Amino acid sequence: MNPILFRLKARREAAGLTQAQLAAAVGVTQPCLVYIEQGKKFPSWSTACKLADMLGISLDEFRRDRANPS
Repeated sequence: MNPILFRLKARREAAGLTQAQLAAAVGVTQPCLVYIEQGKKFPSWSTACKLADMLGISLDEFRRDRANPS
């Protein structure tokens, strides 16, 4: 998985959410979320904010993950 995705899949799974659940909660389709997790699509600012809120993390934490992909 591409580290620029902020480890989105791992965070979603740790939160106990399916792709369908998270996608519905942030207002995107499941295929859209799959593309975001696979690095084929980058979330809009609005979607990134909703993802951060749903996963209980700050956008700064997303950025730290992006800068430190390990």
